[in-house]
Amino acid sequence: MFHGSRFFREGAIGLCLSCALSNAQQNTAAATLTDISSLGAQSSAVVRIVNQGIIAPLSPGNFGPQEIITRRQFAVAVNRMFGLQIPLHQPAIHDVADSDPDAAAIKAAASYMQSQAFCPTCALNNNFEPDAPMSEVLQAVTLTSILESRHQFSLVSTNDAESILSASPSLPHVPTPARILLATAVRNNIVTLDDLQARQGILNVVTRANSAILLDTIQQRFKIPTVQNP
Repeated sequence: MFHGSRFFREGAIGLCLSCALSNAQQNTAAATLTDISSLGAQSSAVVRIVNQGIIAPLSPGNFGPQEIITRRQFAVAVNRMFGLQIPLHQPAIHDVADSDPDAAAIKAAASYMQSQAFCPTCALNNNFEPDAPMSEVLQAVTLTSILESRHQFSLVSTNDAESILSASPSLPHVPTPARILLATAVRNNIVTLDDLQARQGILNVVTRANSAILLDTIQQRFKIPTVQNP
């Protein structure tokens, strides 16, 4: 189940990183990460993302590539990368205090997670569940929502969504609004249909390395400006 806020367009901006290294430390740490060599050529994508402060190392020299990325970490990452803005009429998020150092990033990212799309008739409880793991489905929906809002592509039609997702046995009960977003993600190579398949009824979770590599790919493909450290 996905909990969060409805999709709103952008209003006021804010960003604060929690438990992150300083900008100078990030630049140094990216060059000395000792645990990403197993990624081979893809390690350069992680370095680029770390150098921009989009995803911070867990500690000096330690990126934690196989660790699961949390909803909090992903919210901070996309807020940093896209410079998201908090919607003017953002409902309160009940499980994230205003004093939380990541509150602004979470509020800005929550609007793109499209919780209402997964349950159009639900009265959502407006919990973000910041320490829950990101899933492939939710990551795809979030990035698709952001990119579509910036006119990088258009949403597919309902008929096209059904055609694209028809081969997926894991998605028959996903409501139409979410199906359109997921099909748009597949059509635009943000995620593959196989990535969306639930394994034994459990949605695939996303590692920090996979998220960094995807964000780097999207930044380059859609020419998202490089984040400049002050």
